Amino acid sequence: MSSKEHLYGLDLLRIVAAILVLLNHFALFGWATPNGAAQGDAVAFAYLEPFAVVGAIGVEIFFVISGFVIALSTINATPSQFLRHRIIRVFPALWICGFVALAARAAGGEEMTTLAMDYARSAVLSPIGPYIDGVIWTLVVEAVFYGVIFLAMVFHKLITLEWVALILGLSSSLFITVFLYFYAMSLTYGESDIYDLLRRFPFKVVLLRHGVFFAIGILIYSIFQKGFTREKAAYIAAFCVFGLIEIAISYGAAEKVVPMLLIWLFALVVIIASVRHARAIQEFFHTSHNSVRNLGRLSYPLYLSHYSLGMVLVPLLAGLGLARINVLALSLFIVFATSWTVMYWPEAMMQRYLRTVLFRVKRGPVELAGRVS
Repeated sequence: MSSKEHLYGLDLLRIVAAILVLLNHFALFGWATPNGAAQGDAVAFAYLEPFAVVGAIGVEIFFVISGFVIALSTINATPSQFLRHRIIRVFPALWICGFVALAARAAGGEEMTTLAMDYARSAVLSPIGPYIDGVIWTLVVEAVFYGVIFLAMVFHKLITLEWVALILGLSSSLFITVFLYFYAMSLTYGESDIYDLLRRFPFKVVLLRHGVFFAIGILIYSIFQKGFTREKAAYIAAFCVFGLIEIAISYGAAEKVVPMLLIWLFALVVIIASVRHARAIQEFFHTSHNSVRNLGRLSYPLYLSHYSLGMVLVPLLAGLGLARINVLALSLFIVFATSWTVMYWPEAMMQRYLRTVLFRVKRGPVELAGRVS
């Protein structure tokens, strides 16, 4: 396995994870006013209720994929190259979709000065919010993980990726154990100050809440790249247990946690199968390589643009007197079309420009999604 080998199974899993998150949010959108957490009769699409909460599991799926893919991307890369590639991959869509979110929220009547500050914090992935869009907190967590991998590459003689996985996984497992204790105490005696403290964003930023997910991805990479050992398998199994605990605590509702756990475990199977059978999957999609890769590319702008844009679109279209099913269909069409447009043109253009600046490559044809023109 090399960093140049494309894993088409992961492309499909990415777009599925993005759609899960999208459906989770659409299931909670308000009908009359922009609201990302409507309840009861205020909910726009009651028939999407099965995806409420459950669809959020796409985030934990993304974290495991990221652990694997980022570890893979370190092959034959210097720390500087790794960092520059991350900048090129992450920021263009972030800046563009952040502007889409800003425009949508401004159209929804929010104050521009506040929105501008939210956008500025989002554009640099500040560890302190609030952000222009509700999903950007996950990119801040991802950025911290990239920083950890970057430091591991700089000090590669002192620490390996496997050690990074163990440190992340063990520290996160310890935190989740403490988290579980105070969660159980809160169920028995009512919410405590300590439990409230452990739920706060800084513990996500320092990877204590989600470190096990990144660790699992790195260890899956290590098994395929450097060979299977019982120790790696045991650590993956242990971290999976703590990952399941973290999911159960985070999403609480008993009737919805079990499907979330099953979906997440199935996603792990898909990740492993996507790597184990990479050639067979590639041959299966031999006539549609570009289409599958574009679905993988689409997942990122779709993830970034659906929340604020959709939240404002739904009541706006509802105000036109459209039936709910038509509002849903038209909102989804606009969100997907916007995401595809971002991926196909401005993101590709901006990535090319950054590649020219950061790698000092010669200007060539403009590479758009799916073709070269």
